[in-house]
Amino acid sequence: MRKTLLLVAASISMLAPVADAATQLVLHGQRTIFALNTYPTMAGVRFTPALPGLEGCSVSDTVHLDWTTQPENRNMYASLLAAIAAGQKIVVGVSGCSSTGAALIYRVDIMID
Repeated sequence: MRKTLLLVAASISMLAPVADAATQLVLHGQRTIFALNTYPTMAGVRFTPALPGLEGCSVSDTVHLDWTTQPENRNMYASLLAAIAAGQKIVVGVSGCSSTGAALIYRVDIMID
């Protein structure tokens, strides 16, 4: 049983995003969120000042949460909305680009004051 658990844990850790391949972006602290856009397939968070070259994506002032392939991202969006309403500092992890050219959020961290 123990060997099975170790094998499962090792397999899951291999599926986790690699921290070095991603970028941390501080929102609501170093940048100001000025718009939230929600669509049937995703949500967009627009911020200023823009960050050209973020993850090599063509859009520099927006990050996306895609829920077509990962429906659980809706939960991260709910956390993001709650943090914005509470005025908390938000850090998002982004990795890769969406089909529309914005960096994709894979993690939302809320820094409690």
